[in-house]
Amino acid sequence: MMSSITRRGLRAAATSISIAAAFAIVTTVNATTQSDPADAVAKAPPATLVPAEIAPLAPLLEHPRTSSNVVEQLRRNHYVSKSIDDALSSAMLDKYLSILDGNKSYFLASDIAEFEALRYELDDALKASDLAPAFRIFNRYQDRLLQRLDYSLKLLQQGLETFDFATDESLQIDREQAQWPKDENELDDLWRRRLKSQVLSLRLNDKSPEDILDTLTKRLRNQLKMLERNKSEDAFQVYMNAFASTFDHIPNISRRALRKTSTLICRCH
Repeated sequence: MMSSITRRGLRAAATSISIAAAFAIVTTVNATTQSDPADAVAKAPPATLVPAEIAPLAPLLEHPRTSSNVVEQLRRNHYVSKSIDDALSSAMLDKYLSILDGNKSYFLASDIAEFEALRYELDDALKASDLAPAFRIFNRYQDRLLQRLDYSLKLLQQGLETFDFATDESLQIDREQAQWPKDENELDDLWRRRLKSQVLSLRLNDKSPEDILDTLTKRLRNQLKMLERNKSEDAFQVYMNAFASTFDHIPNISRRALRKTSTLICRCH
C-alpha cells in the first residue's frame, strides 16, 4: 500500500554520513569477537523473483465523477476563493511529485522533464475530469520503484563482500534540495550507497552478516509486496490529496471520504 512507500517518517537531521569512518569503528569493536575471517562473508540470499513489470493502473469508472465533485466542492465552499488555473496546476504538480518521490530517489531527470509538459495542463484536466495525467505519472513511479527494488535485491544476492567499506563515501540522507538523478547509473550509485549505509547500521547493532542479508532482503521483499498491492484507488487518492493541498488548511482526503462522495454522486445521477 502507499502508506509505507510515499508517506515517510521524520527525516534524519544530518544531511550526510561518512560510511567509511563509521565502518572503521564497528570493525574495531568486532575485531575481538570474530574468530574466523570467513565468518564475515555471508552467504548470498536465495534468488528473489521480481516481476518484469507492474500492470499499469487506470481510473475506475466512478473516479472522473468523484474528482469533478471534489473540485467543485472545494471551489465553491472553501473559505478562500481560489481559481482552478495555471498557478494551481503548477503547485499541484509539485505536490504530487513530492508525495510520490519527495526524496528524489525514483524518478529520473528525464521523467521530470517529460512531466513539465503537464505543469500548466492539470487545471484543464481537472475541469474535464481527465485523470490520464495522474495515472501516467503514478504508473511511471511504480515502474521506477520496481527497477530500484530489482537492482537492490540483485545487489544483495552478490553478498556483503560487494560493499567496499575501505572506500571513503558519504550518503546524502535528505535529498529534498538535491538534483534529480540524471540517469540510471546515478540512481544505481545512490541505492548502492543506501544499502551500504543500512549494512553498516546493522553491523553497529551487532547483527551477523547472515542476519543483515536476511533483514535487508525481507525489507525489500515487503516493499515489493506493497507495490504489487497498489490499486487504482491509491493513485486516485494521492492525486486528489495533491489537489486538496493547494487549498489552505485542507486535511488529506481519505479513501472512505472519496467512496462516500462517489456514492452520493451515483445516487444523484
